[in-house]
Amino acid sequence: MLELKGRYKLIAFSGNIPSRIQYLENKYSFKKWFDVEVYSFDYGETKPSKKFVEVMLEKAGLKGEGNKVSSGINAEYGGFNNEKKISIYIQSTPHHNNYNMDIKAIALDLGGVLFSDGKIGAFQKLEREYGMDTIKVRELLTSPNSQLLRRGLMPEDEFWQWAQREEPSYDVKIIKDVWYEAYELDRDIRDLMLELKGRYKLIAFSGNIPSRIQYLENKYSFKKWFDVEVYSFDYGETKPSKKFVEVMLEKAGLKGEGNKVLYVDDKEKDAAPARELGVNIFIYERGNVSELRKKMRELGVDVQIK
Repeated sequence: MLELKGRYKLIAFSGNIPSRIQYLENKYSFKKWFDVEVYSFDYGETKPSKKFVEVMLEKAGLKGEGNKVSSGINAEYGGFNNEKKISIYIQSTPHHNNYNMDIKAIALDLGGVLFSDGKIGAFQKLEREYGMDTIKVRELLTSPNSQLLRRGLMPEDEFWQWAQREEPSYDVKIIKDVWYEAYELDRDIRDLMLELKGRYKLIAFSGNIPSRIQYLENKYSFKKWFDVEVYSFDYGETKPSKKFVEVMLEKAGLKGEGNKVLYVDDKEKDAAPARELGVNIFIYERGNVSELRKKMRELGVDVQIK
């Protein structure tokens, strides 16, 4: 009950007598655990009575909505066991009548989800403050060599040396520094992760490079929020790749069970292979965490709607 308190409406629903309630309160101070108390002696009805149940639903603010209440004892509507104890009633998830716990893990992209999309911010700053051509910079950062870099098949020093040769008039160290600095924490996603932590397996699933991961860790200490980290450079695969998704599922302990994973990305093209493997997908736009929370609730994830 203490775990549920504040997230669900807790209702004491009991066929009882005043002196016994007072005795139990004196001994255990139990009343503070409940939000609503419905006792037979207050309403002239006791169990088993359909009218008594209707009183409980009305006092809970759920008149005619019995499907939104979960019982702490085995009972049928209007046919409760006449147990001589306080029965616990818990209002169930109000926005999802088919609540389930099928989702076991939530995979999150880094750039564009937990952090802002660094490339977008970097392009703007490089053009505005350094006069660099964003088309040329984009070509460097999305080149075939950049894909090799993300897959761990090209050393970082080698990549930046190549980039410097491609654009000798630009200082590629500035490009790298501005690129990394443009990744800003999305606090809405961070707060959501902290809410889910310990109840669902949280997976970092990112096409990335080692030095940027280290930069972000040094700046935000984000790794502690995850249970599993799956980075492209460790497996020779990056997005969009079905094999990379299969790696993520295996590392999550859910090989062949994509339906038990919710994967949050900011790009449909990167999420497409996961969708093909039966993974639940949500395409996230920064500032739209309320829609993500609603999607989670639809999938049975126990999360608050804010």
